Amino acid sequence: MKMARQLAAYASVGAVATLAHYAVLIALVEAAGWRAVPATLCGYVVGGGDRDSVCACRLGAPTRKTLSASIQSRSCEPHGLTKD
Repeated sequence: MKMARQLAAYASVGAVATLAHYAVLIALVEAAGWRAVPATLCGYVVGGGDRDSVCACRLGAPTRKTLSASIQSRSCEPHGLTKD
């Protein structure tokens, strides 16, 4: 049950971020007359950008709060290589 609640919280945060992204995009293009690329960039920033960014939509529920502490972020570094 705990995992289902965490999944629902994570999905909710993603849905809010997506809605914010598209709301900003549509408002800037349709109402303000912006070009699509700058409006998309603004929507991306408001909606959360990448998973490590701090933004308006994800400040209330960052990934580390919605997922279990046992699920760790994966490193981009190659594993099993030794540094000389």
